[in-house]
Amino acid sequence: MKTICNICKKSMRAAALTAICILCFSFTAFAGTETSDKGPGVPQVEEPTEPAELKEGDSLGIFKTTGYCSCEKCSKGSGLTYSGTTPTPNHTISADLTLLPLGTKVKINDIVYTVEDMGGGVDGRKIDIYYGSHEDALAHGLSNTEVFFVSKPEEKKVEAPAEETKPSRPLNGPGDAYS
Repeated sequence: MKTICNICKKSMRAAALTAICILCFSFTAFAGTETSDKGPGVPQVEEPTEPAELKEGDSLGIFKTTGYCSCEKCSKGSGLTYSGTTPTPNHTISADLTLLPLGTKVKINDIVYTVEDMGGGVDGRKIDIYYGSHEDALAHGLSNTEVFFVSKPEEKKVEAPAEETKPSRPLNGPGDAYS
């Protein structure tokens, strides 16, 4: 009986040693696949990257375009854009300001437009093109058109007010903190 027990013990030791070796190799094999130093329990979050700088002529993709004018039906008849300018045909467009901020210039069908307005129905990839008459705006209809980047809004430089210069006085003079 002793020989059978010794054989069983040797077999169990060999099986245990084999299992330990397999576990060690599997841990080292999976260790190289972890891409974060935060550990396996922390979900992997892709870090946001800065969008590539747009160049003139880059496609912004396909946008739905419609027409609008200054009439009561299209614009509530205010006569001014959201940016405070007077809308101009072949120049003014209304866009989603989260995608195309005021002042952005884009090219649509070989005409360069400036984002000067926003509208309640203009969200996402939709652009309203300003026309001088209601008939022209209606004639535009609904179109899916490729839009091209021209330029970002010009940043207005705000100059700091000139610092007031105080007359200089001699150091260590009367009233000086160090005299």
